[in-house]
Amino acid sequence: MDTIKLLNQYVPDFLSKVKVASGTIDVIMSDINSRYSEKGRFYHTLTHIDDFLKILNGYENRIHNRESMTFACIYHDIIYDTTKIDNEEKSSDYAGGVLSNLKFSENLILMTKKLIISTKNHIPSDDTFDSKIFLDGDLSILGTDKEKYSLYSRSIRNEYSWLCDEDYHKGRKNILEKFLGRERIFYTDEFYELYEKKARNNIMNEIQKYVS
Repeated sequence: MDTIKLLNQYVPDFLSKVKVASGTIDVIMSDINSRYSEKGRFYHTLTHIDDFLKILNGYENRIHNRESMTFACIYHDIIYDTTKIDNEEKSSDYAGGVLSNLKFSENLILMTKKLIISTKNHIPSDDTFDSKIFLDGDLSILGTDKEKYSLYSRSIRNEYSWLCDEDYHKGRKNILEKFLGRERIFYTDEFYELYEKKARNNIMNEIQKYVS
């Protein structure tokens, strides 16, 4: 699948470089592909992970701990159920279990889990560039062009298809308004300069759809 070319090429190479056995790599990749292809996912899919990896690769020279960033990217949405409120915690625990089984250091596991948990409220776990660019990468969709943002918006609605319009609109509007209420949506200067204005315009336009 061309849309996830980076994921299926980069991740196995990355796992090999960090000394994961080839047979185990196959198991991990199968699990990732299966999880992110689950029924009911429309935005939080393999394509999202692939796009995220592309962003992180673009800042490779500035990222301090590439291992924790890559593992957090791969696993941050591994558990995704829109009827639950603990997806980040479960994804963090899932990643921790995988890394523990692979005998990675406690420090790497902790850093990975902290990054994943930070996506719950999209507040950096610390003041490092890694923590900031990780969240900016996850939210990069907010600053895309109108057509791509519209597709994203529809995809999120599809993931919450079990909610009636009234309840969805109320909840979605509340989430979007919290982003607008922040001094900055994007934490790195790079993303702020490139995407902040466009993200705010996209969000305001979406909110207007929910105003009765």
